Amino acid sequence: MNALLKKIDMAGIAGIIVIVFACGSWVVTDIRARNHRYNIEQHLISEKMKEVNIATTNLEALKSALAETSDELALLSERVPEAGKIGTLLGQINQLAKHRRVTLVSLEPQPPEPVKDFIRTPLRLNCLGEFADILYLLWDLERMNRIMVMESMTISRDGVSQKLRVDLLAYVFER
Repeated sequence: MNALLKKIDMAGIAGIIVIVFACGSWVVTDIRARNHRYNIEQHLISEKMKEVNIATTNLEALKSALAETSDELALLSERVPEAGKIGTLLGQINQLAKHRRVTLVSLEPQPPEPVKDFIRTPLRLNCLGEFADILYLLWDLERMNRIMVMESMTISRDGVSQKLRVDLLAYVFER
């Protein structure tokens, strides 16, 4: 009976050892699988972080471009104002003429003409003054913060005062 118990004990110990090795093998395999999944997830997270960094860089570039475009739009809105602001422009021209000692004989906006996205308003300006004063007035008109296209100009000498008479047709634009 002693030999039978030894064989049963040995078989039990061998069974336990097999079970321990099987469980150990299963645990090692599970740990390796989890480690592999962990590495894959770390790689995916790393790739996503790179994408996020690229997207952040692109977003900053877009924000910068938007700010520049907004500044350009504000400047354009100032240079090409909304319709109905022609009175302000006429007042500015009158002030420039007074500043340059030029007599405005007439300053007449003509009927507006629609052109694509803008309204083009012909502006007829007739004035008298000395050559240098008129030259500086024209220079001031060119430098105004409004888009103004000078279309035609006639310069003659006034018979009475011997000053220069300028008849100018210019176009101003509005939205």
